Amino acid sequence: SGRPRFVAVRIALEEFILSLDPADPATPEIGLRTVGGFRSRTESEACEDTRQVLPVAAVEPHVWRNSFTGVFPQGSRGLVRAVVQAAGGFPEPAGQRRIVVITAGDEECHRDVEEVAAALEDEDGSIELRIIGLRLDPTTAAGFKEVAPTRNVADTAHLVEALSWAVMPSDPGPGEPQKCEFQFTRGGETIPQTEAVLESAVGGEPVTVSLEGGTARVRLAPGRYQAAIGTAGGTAEELAGISVTRSQKSYEIDISPAAEATLEIDPPTPMAGDTVFIQYWGAPTGTNWMALGAAGAPHFEYFARVRIAGSRGEIGIRLPASPFILEARLVHEHDNGLLQVLGRVGFESRKPAATLDLP
Repeated sequence: SGRPRFVAVRIALEEFILSLDPADPATPEIGLRTVGGFRSRTESEACEDTRQVLPVAAVEPHVWRNSFTGVFPQGSRGLVRAVVQAAGGFPEPAGQRRIVVITAGDEECHRDVEEVAAALEDEDGSIELRIIGLRLDPTTAAGFKEVAPTRNVADTAHLVEALSWAVMPSDPGPGEPQKCEFQFTRGGETIPQTEAVLESAVGGEPVTVSLEGGTARVRLAPGRYQAAIGTAGGTAEELAGISVTRSQKSYEIDISPAAEATLEIDPPTPMAGDTVFIQYWGAPTGTNWMALGAAGAPHFEYFARVRIAGSRGEIGIRLPASPFILEARLVHEHDNGLLQVLGRVGFESRKPAATLDLP
């Protein structure tokens, strides 16, 4: 779909979790384990890098929203070790159990994926395994299919559908659009008549709706949305983190006025894979994040996000290994989970230069 696979996985997981109804007895308890993400490939213990980020428990969307904070796409792909450890992480008493592996490639730590089947058979009771591949080559995909049911997907929307197939006891299919009513206010005051453009995190055509007395009525599928609200000055106020769930039909969204923040990059043209330092001024009180994403990408697409403290300061964020045209965004998180960008600065990372020192 054009977005990095790590970004697609994070967005798809958030979308899938929002599509579930925690009150439905058919909704399973779900946990999250990473394969890599905390150690670089060159470290001696890279193949042991697997962590239980969220325990197997009842689904809470607000907990999953920040589950990838601190995880960076790096390290080795020790799939077998991660699956074996996941098999021992189910709570007691155990009923139907299933492990879902999402991967962009094959095992990289010199172990045979067929060990997985043997390890699961050794566990007390039956543990199912399902695999979701992210644009896998045909040979790798065929190898996984010999071990467990496998689906190979190429974009975020199909990844959400694959998650439903892999996780749910009976696949309910994609969430159907439902009638939603939004009441937008700004600082407690009703927003005058204008237009709002709603864009889904998984893609598709944006939806334009009219705000009459601050109210918009529209049919939307469960998931996360970004909105651009027209203002009196003719510009659009951009918001993200609007969560539409199966169980809620009415939403009150207050856009609290906030001053713009100022950001500066050091160095101005950093090297890909290095750490860039971002200075900021004017962050409001409350929860604030510094997000790093592709320039011009929607707010919910970011490579890394770090929580910041204080109205001014400096934060370091590691850059992707490949050169990118990027932007850093200072994002304020409101109490209702709404995300508002208060400042941004664009820059470009450069390819590391190869040098050869002759005697």
